[in-house]
Amino acid sequence: MATDWLASVLRYSCGAEALPAYRAFAGHARAQLEAHPEWTEWLARGEISGSEREPRGFAEWSEDLAALGSPPPAEAADRPETLLAPLRRLKRREMLRLGLLDFAGLATVDETVETISDLADFCLRQVMAMELERLGRRWGRPGTGFCVLAMGKLGGRELNYSSDIDVVFVFGEDGQTEKGHDRKEFFARLGQAIVQDFSARTADGALFRIDLRLRPEGDSGPLAMSLLAAENYYAAYGETWERMAMIKMRVSAGDEALSYDLDRLRNEFCFSVALTPEIIGEIAALKKRIDREVVGQNQMEHHVKLGRGGIREIEFIVQTQQLLHARRLPYLQFRRTLKTLEGLHTCELMPAETASKLAQAYRWLRTVEHRLQMREDLQTHSLPPDAATRGEIAASLGLEPDAFEQTMAEVRGFVHREFKALFSRHEHPTVREADFGFFRDPAAARKQAAALSPASRGDAALASPRTLARYRRFEPVLEAGLRRCVDPDTALPRFVRFAKSYGAPGLFYETMAANPKALELLLTIFERSRYYSEMLTRSPHLFEDAARAGTLDTNKSSARFLRELEALHGDLPDAARAYRQEELTRIFIRDALELASLRDLHAECSALARACLEFGLRHVVKGGPLAVIGLGKFGGGELTYGSDVDCLLVSDDPEAGVQLNHFMMERRPMGTLFRLDCRMRPDGEGALARPLAVYEKYYRDRAQYWEIQAATRACLVAGDQALGEAFIAILDEVWPQRAASADPFEELGRMRGRIQSERVNPAFVEGEFKTGAGGMMDVEFAVQAVLLERRHREPGTLGALDWLESLSDTGRELAGKFRRDYLWLRRIEAVIRADANAAVSALPRDPGAQYNLSRWLGFPGWEGFLSEYRDVRSRVRANYERVMRREVP
Repeated sequence: MATDWLASVLRYSCGAEALPAYRAFAGHARAQLEAHPEWTEWLARGEISGSEREPRGFAEWSEDLAALGSPPPAEAADRPETLLAPLRRLKRREMLRLGLLDFAGLATVDETVETISDLADFCLRQVMAMELERLGRRWGRPGTGFCVLAMGKLGGRELNYSSDIDVVFVFGEDGQTEKGHDRKEFFARLGQAIVQDFSARTADGALFRIDLRLRPEGDSGPLAMSLLAAENYYAAYGETWERMAMIKMRVSAGDEALSYDLDRLRNEFCFSVALTPEIIGEIAALKKRIDREVVGQNQMEHHVKLGRGGIREIEFIVQTQQLLHARRLPYLQFRRTLKTLEGLHTCELMPAETASKLAQAYRWLRTVEHRLQMREDLQTHSLPPDAATRGEIAASLGLEPDAFEQTMAEVRGFVHREFKALFSRHEHPTVREADFGFFRDPAAARKQAAALSPASRGDAALASPRTLARYRRFEPVLEAGLRRCVDPDTALPRFVRFAKSYGAPGLFYETMAANPKALELLLTIFERSRYYSEMLTRSPHLFEDAARAGTLDTNKSSARFLRELEALHGDLPDAARAYRQEELTRIFIRDALELASLRDLHAECSALARACLEFGLRHVVKGGPLAVIGLGKFGGGELTYGSDVDCLLVSDDPEAGVQLNHFMMERRPMGTLFRLDCRMRPDGEGALARPLAVYEKYYRDRAQYWEIQAATRACLVAGDQALGEAFIAILDEVWPQRAASADPFEELGRMRGRIQSERVNPAFVEGEFKTGAGGMMDVEFAVQAVLLERRHREPGTLGALDWLESLSDTGRELAGKFRRDYLWLRRIEAVIRADANAAVSALPRDPGAQYNLSRWLGFPGWEGFLSEYRDVRSRVRANYERVMRREVP
């Protein structure tokens, strides 16, 4: 038979008999009774603390609250203090009653902690109902459920006299209240109101201290979170300590339907099939950190809760067994420590004597803890160092000081032996060092990689054996991936920043180790693009969203982009910018994986810009009809990374152009959408949007020949269809006439020569792959000269080459050569522009960047690339000169 460590507790026939001793022992109770003499008479009543007393709970407290003058919560919404003041008095009086019964030995530990927990639930329900009514009147009914989740001791119905109550606020679905307010804001305000009502200190004291640190993301997380957001957080980032905390989770107040879903979430997260015995070592490491950083060696023998052989060691024994076995044995899915100990014996996971002695030890330690807190209503768990005060604690339990110390030693020794038996075999494994010899600066690389190690991070839960084991599996995969990089010195620090922003190291290591292709893709992104590296570091979810969307093999059209934009919610400019970031990331990943051709890249970038323009026209522009005419590479559907959107805006309402330009170019936290370039409008100045008649007169009478050349690529891309088609019809009538007003070969030849002399850097002529001799402009100007001569408008350069191919055998030959070399130069452009997502038209001059570029383009080094590059530009210039000599029949 197990030792009954509680057998010595004093027994009284009734509370009235124990009341003088209770007043003498508990200073806080004495002060309360002196302030409220009528409570002494109330406590002495037989139905309150005598032999005829009945259990008190929600029904009795509701009656007491009404007797104390409190209105129902709905009626108190206009004057919250009419509920809060009586509720505080009820709570104080009831805690005195529970303390008296506990002190007298008339209530067991089980009954005491259950009743305190129920009292906290009662207060939460009263306050939540009142504040929900008050906020609903002002902000509109939310239309979805809300729950206060009890965690920790409140969740297990094991609350102490002076405990904080650990809670989490969860609501059903994102959306809006009936008055159009965001539900997230509504429920955050509700949570704040509950916390303020509970923590406000008055002459009647406070209700309970609320602790919100167990919510997802801790102090940095939102005050209230939707069910879906909570599910996503725990599935992706939930750590072992959070599984342990959530074992006790239950709904303390709130919506019953939502309560069912939260119960399901608890069971799926806490009792996962994926958990392995490695978790024992992780919990052991967590306990060591608590010993070292929270308790300290000088308190290990005094701290009843967290010290050696204390309450936490019993809880860790119980919760570890639940995490390992409760999925297979649902009977173990209890929230209460004592019920689980019974279950462990029932399920034959613990001998009956061990389970019984641990239960007795738990009750003894909680009784001692209650005596400590009962004295002055303080949240303390440490035995006082002075012998006199310890003697008072012992006497309150009916023990001499020596007997008390002996009992404490016996209880704690037994608990610690059981804890050591389960946990002592699991220590932190060491992590091997990677080889950094292939880096340009091995020492710097070693230092950067060290930041990834769990041992270097501040949170011991992250430095657990399970996380270390995941890191050991991940490290060689990372090393192999870095060895395959062209520029590991650039990829590694960017990868480290991304990993730190990811927020769940254990899950991250495990995911990367299991998916080396995903790791290789990330490293490719980080070595090739500063812009996309920074974007992913700010928003790590973008990578997962793109990878999981199932659209990496899809070339999206502008119609599809627009459908997805139309499904956005919230602040539309911000939502559209977030969507643009997601889609640009997806397009870049497709490019990096070689799932998209260069023409696909151009088509998707152009289609995304068209969809964003159309979206803005539909939802932001409130003026008259407006049509957007694309020019340049936008008109030709050939945008790439960092391209401006060259366009003309056609409208009788100048304000419509201003509104569209603001929507596209306003700088917000997530940047702009696309940069509009409207410099090709009549005279290059004045209102952004001009009437159709102005454009017609301008193109008929005043447009210069280079503007007629630019109009070769004009195309309706967004906006009012009728207005846009009218513009194109006018252009199709006027353009051939103006094209014939001069010799296109002479005019374009002069323009091309001027660009080459004025826009090429004389110090690096060879690097100018766009404007230099044999650059991309040679192809574009040559093709446009033929188009102007033949009076044929074709917006895209590649489309124009297809047309040129159909003219003659010479045209077919030239088009084939031009196409191959033009695409090769544009691939260089795409690779260079991807780094900063900005316009670049020259090769890098830094030797390291030159080497990287050549490797990314498939060459072993710069010399091999440069040889091919020179050949391409030489061919392009020769073929350009053939065209300008009119050798295309």
